[in-house]
Amino acid sequence: MEGSVAEFEWTNPHSWLQVNVENEAGQMVEWSLEMGSPANLARRGWRPRLLVEGDPVTVTIHPLKDGNPGGALLAVTLPVGSQMG
Repeated sequence: MEGSVAEFEWTNPHSWLQVNVENEAGQMVEWSLEMGSPANLARRGWRPRLLVEGDPVTVTIHPLKDGNPGGALLAVTLPVGSQMG
């Protein structure tokens, strides 16, 4: 999915990425994407200010089974074009 960062929460026990994505009706929907712990993310190159509000991103996720806008983040393509998993 393509969207923009609404918020990047660097918190324990899991970090969260909130992404605004336009749906088929043209409305903005905020997706809540669960990530690993800050310690595990830091070992993989993540930093607390890697993503800021308004950054355009492309995300790959495992969506929630119930169809709500959320899931587990698998990868994100950053505004500079690099990808973080």
